[in-house]
Amino acid sequence: MSERAYSKELKRIVTASEAVTLSAEGKLKNSRAFNCCDKKCGIDLTCTNWGNKDGIRKYFVPSCNDELHVIGCDEVSQRENVEQIGREIKEIVNEIEKNGIITMLTSPDRNTKENGDSEDKVETPKGVNGYAYKDNGQEKGKKSESRRAARVEAFVELYHRKDVDQKKRIIRINGNMYSLEELFISSSDEPVDDKMGIYFGQAVINSSFKPGMLEIQFENSKLPVIYTNVNCLKKIRNGSRAKKKIDTNDRITVYFRGSFKGKKIIPFNDKNYKDLCFGE
Repeated sequence: MSERAYSKELKRIVTASEAVTLSAEGKLKNSRAFNCCDKKCGIDLTCTNWGNKDGIRKYFVPSCNDELHVIGCDEVSQRENVEQIGREIKEIVNEIEKNGIITMLTSPDRNTKENGDSEDKVETPKGVNGYAYKDNGQEKGKKSESRRAARVEAFVELYHRKDVDQKKRIIRINGNMYSLEELFISSSDEPVDDKMGIYFGQAVINSSFKPGMLEIQFENSKLPVIYTNVNCLKKIRNGSRAKKKIDTNDRITVYFRGSFKGKKIIPFNDKNYKDLCFGE
């Protein structure tokens, strides 16, 4: 739920309350003619209580049930962010219970989406049951229809569920199939070049040499330091808890999704904070 949005009709940002008032006055015609006003998101939004100035709950919601705000959208409240994560978790668990496949997608900024640049180039067409996939690099047959998921928190939740088979290959990334056991990699393991995964382990968080930046260092690990901006912690699950650990030498469980390449970990998305989350 967003309190404001960009009106395609007025060509400016309006609050939900203002949009409802203008709709009642006949100055706005279409309840769905809005976009998220965060330029890196821009998803289509619909205004609630359209034409009803006396309505109590006035806000903007995604026009399509299958489309969520991009990760890190500044227009999403912490409460809605938690709700979006919960919704994604529920959807992928339901898909697994139906013997479906989870397709891991990036959550690119709006300008990236417009250019069609996504880590997962091959998408499963809606309404099509099955798609070709690879297992250990070999072309295989058809899998059942997949559910798309972008948030690393959803996969972390899936990893810790006792009712999900850790060894079954149910996650598709760039056409390749992974089990949860294969996807999650302990930070104490020897890093393997070009290996995609969600790296996890105990880590310390310290201020960087650059103001506003943080260094996240896994304990007893050969993995390189992960950098993020302190202001991005508010966009990350349990970021407030992580903030209390800065420069204290206290450990916290860290999950980071990406590929180890040379002496770096390259994030799955375009920014580190989109692939970070912290444990309870």
